[in-house]
Amino acid sequence: VAHTNDERGIARKLSSIRTLYHYLYKNDLIADDPTVKVNMPKIHEKPIIRLDIDEVARLLDEVESGENLTDRQKKYHERTKTRDLAMMTLLLGTGIRVSECVGLDIDDVDFKKRIIHVRRNYQCADGGYLDTPKTASGARKVPITQKCMDILKKRRRKREQSDLLAFGGGFVAAAILMLLTKIPEDKTISYGSG
Repeated sequence: VAHTNDERGIARKLSSIRTLYHYLYKNDLIADDPTVKVNMPKIHEKPIIRLDIDEVARLLDEVESGENLTDRQKKYHERTKTRDLAMMTLLLGTGIRVSECVGLDIDDVDFKKRIIHVRRNYQCADGGYLDTPKTASGARKVPITQKCMDILKKRRRKREQSDLLAFGGGFVAAAILMLLTKIPEDKTISYGSG
């Protein structure tokens, strides 16, 4: 099967080639730069892939039940079930990014108005640190469902330090990926468009 590049792949490769030719031309190693005559491909927006209600329910049920796990995974699952369920419910219910989820603390949750304030996100560079969002629109208020509220309250009660939501700092992205790999293949979510 022959491999073909999509428009993003072509643009990346063309950009690299242009940079090389620009360097060669600038340093008088070639007489002219032929890449100036090549148009960059138009990049189209990727469609947003959404889970339907049944797929979200199956995913959350799998996170909560932990069935089909090995004995070792089940021991770990018992300790992390509340955290995992809170993270997945919050991510699925609000659409916030994983890095924003890691940046939340309990002060960011307005339990009366059912809103979370996204003020920080986790940056992996330099050993990991919390930072403000890159753009002004990144800091925002996000409404959350009553189900999210209930799970966050449960998570808060389970934490020994009541001032922290604490999803785990830099390890949370890896934890989410591991959590998703615990879902057996026969329960795979179909990422349909729509």
